[in-house]
Amino acid sequence: MAYAIAIVAGFVGAGLGWIAAGLTAAAILAALGMPPTTSFPDTFHLLNQLGAMAGFLLAIGLALRLSGRARSMREGAQSSLVIAAALAVIFAAGSNLRLSAMEHLGLNAGARSIEFEIRLPPVVATGSSKREAQVELHTDLNQTIAQLRSGDWTATDDGRAILRGTVPIEFRTAQRTLVLNMPGQPQRLFKIRLAPNPSRSTEFSPWHLVDSIANSGADRERAMVDDNFAIRYRVI
Repeated sequence: MAYAIAIVAGFVGAGLGWIAAGLTAAAILAALGMPPTTSFPDTFHLLNQLGAMAGFLLAIGLALRLSGRARSMREGAQSSLVIAAALAVIFAAGSNLRLSAMEHLGLNAGARSIEFEIRLPPVVATGSSKREAQVELHTDLNQTIAQLRSGDWTATDDGRAILRGTVPIEFRTAQRTLVLNMPGQPQRLFKIRLAPNPSRSTEFSPWHLVDSIANSGADRERAMVDDNFAIRYRVI
């Protein structure tokens, strides 16, 4: 019970320490003629955090000393550090467990997306292809249909069209493949070479040719040799 009371006292002390540090910093900045809300905001916030930490440790030490669990303030300070470290481990483990559960359920609101451009041969970029084309992201954990920009098939200098779209990254995995489905064409698979938790990027990757075609025998080999499809992508 004494330790539970000490922890509660620690949170109260953290709040008081936050307020005390903020008031002290504001008073100093005011004495120097600088507005506290606009002058050194990062330093101001850091002082709040240090004040909260000091108040937390001091309150736990005092609570343990007054309850008789610590024979001296030094022993109380040591116990407060141990309690603070234990709470930090518990909170970190809980946070990681929550994030893992959200990712497993596909509920990660901060998930990034892959923006891609697929370069097509001129003969393939017909009106029917534009209406019926579909791109899917396949991973070892899920499958997601990409959002295509159907009205934006800008042609390149050599007459080829560019199919553009985005697809969300819902899980941390390095096994990602974009599958291109077009009418009258076999499935074309592009491996997405990204880290399990990739960072956002402003530049597209180099163009990559098709990694495999969902076909069999000589037709598949001939399609691979003559294939003019390519992809590039970035994380947004």
